[in-house]
Amino acid sequence: MKIDTRSFARKPVRGRALIVLPNGAKWPAKPKDLSKDGISVVTSEPLAMDVKCTVALETVCGSEIVHLMAQAKVIYCILSGTEGFRAGLQFTQIDSANNAVLAQLLA
Repeated sequence: MKIDTRSFARKPVRGRALIVLPNGAKWPAKPKDLSKDGISVVTSEPLAMDVKCTVALETVCGSEIVHLMAQAKVIYCILSGTEGFRAGLQFTQIDSANNAVLAQLLA
């Protein structure tokens, strides 16, 4: 039995995500779930472990489209069947405005 060691509960999320790497490369991603400390996404190519990046999320909350942007670090990236690569991104820096959006999404 696998024990979940996550600090915060995850909430499923739909929409679009964009991962911006330090070299400026932009990778579209499909968001899967979100928590207070990170996001899980699916990408078509693997992301390198420990890479710092910017993650931008566009999703619906209630009846409005909201945007969330944060600095993050790749914690894991694994092959996920035919979907592509599932990556876990841990938020490393998020400003107060985006933190308010995050709280709204997790409510």
